[in-house]
Amino acid sequence: MELHGIVLGTVDFGESHRIVHMLTVEEGRLSLLARGGRASRKRFAGALDRYIGLRMQARAGRGLWTLAAADVVNARLGLRQELARLTRASLLCECVRKLVPERQRAPEFLALFGDALDGLDRGEIIAAAGAYPRLLAAAGISPDLSHCHRCGGVDPPAVVVNPTSGEVDCADCAGAQGAVAAVVLAGARLPADLAEADAVEANTLAVVTAHCGAEPLPKHGP
Repeated sequence: MELHGIVLGTVDFGESHRIVHMLTVEEGRLSLLARGGRASRKRFAGALDRYIGLRMQARAGRGLWTLAAADVVNARLGLRQELARLTRASLLCECVRKLVPERQRAPEFLALFGDALDGLDRGEIIAAAGAYPRLLAAAGISPDLSHCHRCGGVDPPAVVVNPTSGEVDCADCAGAQGAVAAVVLAGARLPADLAEADAVEANTLAVVTAHCGAEPLPKHGP
């Protein structure tokens, strides 16, 4: 079967194999066994690196699929030119992995994820951060921005998301540090600068952490 998707990550398996985690058009998020993918430099020739877009030939299995062949359709080499781009791509990738169930088609997630990675590949960090509110909306977990959870203030202009509850506090109640403009977290406009991009990223990670019941996702450094 031909599959098309983006590499989310890999794990070494045995002495010579590799398990590849993918987000695909046809089957959603799934894992494939790349036999010889760890030992052979020729068979997959760098095609299994994270964030790469692939066209694959694969066989379905009860658990793991088997990856027979893979061709690179989008290498996204620009991501590897700057540590900041790679770090942001990693956070984006982890959000997608937590939000998309296995073996469930998620074309909207794939499109948003691919567009954001392409933006980072071009160095468009602010534009790429604009994908976060849309990812939350696609997952159905956008935070309620209509009022502050603590004081009840209506339509707070800036908010901070509680990573335990997923609820929002206004900047006055939570303290200005880490606050993001509500219109940005709602996806009504793009971040205005890198500081606002960082804020929407951090608050999105707080929403994902609250709803997925997982350990807090790592934040990137300065």
